[in-house]
Amino acid sequence: RRVLFRSTNVAEAAVADTDDQPAASGRRIGDELGTEGRLRLVLRAFAAAPLGADSPQLLISQAVAATGARGGVVCGVRGDRVVILASEGYTPEQRSACGPLIVGDLSLPLTYAATTEQPVWLVSQADTVDRFPRIVELVPRNERAYAALPLRANGELLGVVGISFAERHDFTEADRDFLIALADICAIHLLQWSESSAAGGPAASAVQLGYLVQALSRAE
Repeated sequence: RRVLFRSTNVAEAAVADTDDQPAASGRRIGDELGTEGRLRLVLRAFAAAPLGADSPQLLISQAVAATGARGGVVCGVRGDRVVILASEGYTPEQRSACGPLIVGDLSLPLTYAATTEQPVWLVSQADTVDRFPRIVELVPRNERAYAALPLRANGELLGVVGISFAERHDFTEADRDFLIALADICAIHLLQWSESSAAGGPAASAVQLGYLVQALSRAE
């Protein structure tokens, strides 16, 4: 896996830097803000979140904003189920349209990514129809491209994140590297949220999250 943290100070800067940078919002992949800058904005948003914040919703809202996507969903893997934790840009009816999401089901991008633990790249509606014809009947017609990525941390599959776009996306190598790095950050955040929720305590400190990302970057 290619490492996108060219400086080991990215996470530290995300926590400590107070420059007047705009919040992550509606940016297309590959726009003028570099990969490191966009990842830093996501980390800054996590760092600014209050303890006990709704981490899955924060996670998906930042992922959608950082990629300029139409919408997205973040799911957790619970045994053989893929459970939707939060979504952005979808109604409750749209979220439930696919029915139960089961690990082992290869007919949907989310469950495919959860089953194979491999990213799914769908560059156009034609590509989607060819690979996952079932989803065309279930999702809004104005969606044109998708990415679904497994969320792994500490060697464990925690869930999967799906991002949808309203226009075709060829997903260049730089785009894919950025989305994989974003998924890595989201997985770490989801892991800390899951552990704190299981322990019945407050959400883990965003400063700890920043140092953890920095440590992982240095190790890789």
